[in-house]
Amino acid sequence: MRSIFRPLGNALCALSLITSSAFAQADGNYPNRPINLIVPWPAGGSVDFVARIVATQLSRELQQPVVIDNKPGASGNIGATAGARAKADGYTLVMASPSMATASSLYRKLSYDLIKDFVPVSRLGEAPYVLVVKPAIAATAMQLVARAKANPGTLTFASSGAGGQPHLLGEAFKTNASIDILHVPYKGAPQAVSDLVGGTWTCPSTVRQVSWPCSRWGSSKLWL
Repeated sequence: MRSIFRPLGNALCALSLITSSAFAQADGNYPNRPINLIVPWPAGGSVDFVARIVATQLSRELQQPVVIDNKPGASGNIGATAGARAKADGYTLVMASPSMATASSLYRKLSYDLIKDFVPVSRLGEAPYVLVVKPAIAATAMQLVARAKANPGTLTFASSGAGGQPHLLGEAFKTNASIDILHVPYKGAPQAVSDLVGGTWTCPSTVRQVSWPCSRWGSSKLWL
């Protein structure tokens, strides 16, 4: 089953975006006050993890505090909207993820335009997505598929939010494997993985950094 994931296996983890006219409006003393870094996902997720590393280094380089502002919900759209509505003065940055790039194709109306409202600053990293299951459910991807086919509509998979990359990967898995499993969206990956360990769901699709500790503890199986 690895071939199903290879085309989307390595996904862009985060970009740092700045409101589109910020460079023109920033004065010669920039920055002279704290910078707000919006993370459109909850604390503890992969984008938040990268944001905190970046914020620490930026604070040292710029000699100004870089404050993390988590605004999760709607697959990143809440945080993206907050960034688009912020004053374009260079003091608001947004951590972007693939969900912001695909949102215009999934939602009829958005409160922001990724091209017009933002300017990309830097590509920050990549992270592979993985499928994680409880060991009692299946030991291999083929066993999971066989179980799903034998029990259509009874297994569940969680994601970090409807329309997000993990959700789309899960749907691609369902289509390629010809199985029927129920999607359960969350506001972020950490709670989805936590509930997997607690036995609430069968298999979340998430980035490896979030789920790796669970696989090391033996509470879940992790497949690339």
